[in-house]
Amino acid sequence: MTRTKWFRSLLCLLTLVFFIGQSTPILAETMGSVSISKMRNAGEGKSVPVSGSTYALARVDDGNGIVDASAEVLNKDKAEQILTELSSLTLTDLQKRATNQTLYYSNPTDADGRTTVNSLTGGLYYIVEVSKDTKGEWQRTSTSVPSLIFVEVGRVSTIAIKNKDLPKPDATTYKVKKVWKGKELSSVTVNLKQNGTIIDSVVLNADNNWEHTFTNLTKVDSDGSAYTYTVEEEVPDKFTATYEQMADKSGTIITNTYTPPTPPGTPILKTGTLGIFWLIGIAVILIGIGYKLYRTDEK
Repeated sequence: MTRTKWFRSLLCLLTLVFFIGQSTPILAETMGSVSISKMRNAGEGKSVPVSGSTYALARVDDGNGIVDASAEVLNKDKAEQILTELSSLTLTDLQKRATNQTLYYSNPTDADGRTTVNSLTGGLYYIVEVSKDTKGEWQRTSTSVPSLIFVEVGRVSTIAIKNKDLPKPDATTYKVKKVWKGKELSSVTVNLKQNGTIIDSVVLNADNNWEHTFTNLTKVDSDGSAYTYTVEEEVPDKFTATYEQMADKSGTIITNTYTPPTPPGTPILKTGTLGIFWLIGIAVILIGIGYKLYRTDEK
């Protein structure tokens, strides 16, 4: 009886091992993966990997015939329709829109600019770059272009994320003009400041008609805040400088006025000094009188 129970237990164990061994490949074949890479244009035809980028994936359609496993668009109209529909959705709304109400987050891209998301069911996936805000919550970013890719079961689909072409910041100019009152010098140096920091300089003289225009100045910083531009002259000795905004507010007029040194005046004797001279004068007179009396006595 004991031997029979032992054989039954062994048979159950073998059956379980056989089932697990057969079911594991079947499970693997029903899942797919996405390999994501991100590169940045370094100029001169060179690209460098971008590390630290994280992505959220949402299954949005069965995807047959729309985009393939290499992110090649097969049905342009349908793909553009889906991308347009999802472009304005928050991550919360995107999760609700997903066919399985789930977002899959990747690990950050590594030093080679790559990351992989595993255990995905087959279908069309929307990929968007994300980052955490100050509260630690995920949000969409605008540094790369959202994409679509079709995940095939049992294989790794690959996609290279495109960087978004950000608009170049508008440039501005700033003018400076020099005016002299009285004596003129041969040249003077004027510094251009951006938010109080010197970023450029120019030497004004008769050759440039005592004026200059600083060009290609960035209007706003990376946060969208406007830069403030000012000029400051290296004021020469014996001159004063005044600053006046141009009528069209395109720059500044700097006026230099010569301030000649004060000529030396007649020295004024102090009261104590004057008293000394009086004493010396009286002493000389007394000596003279005494000498005269001395000569009179000799006679």
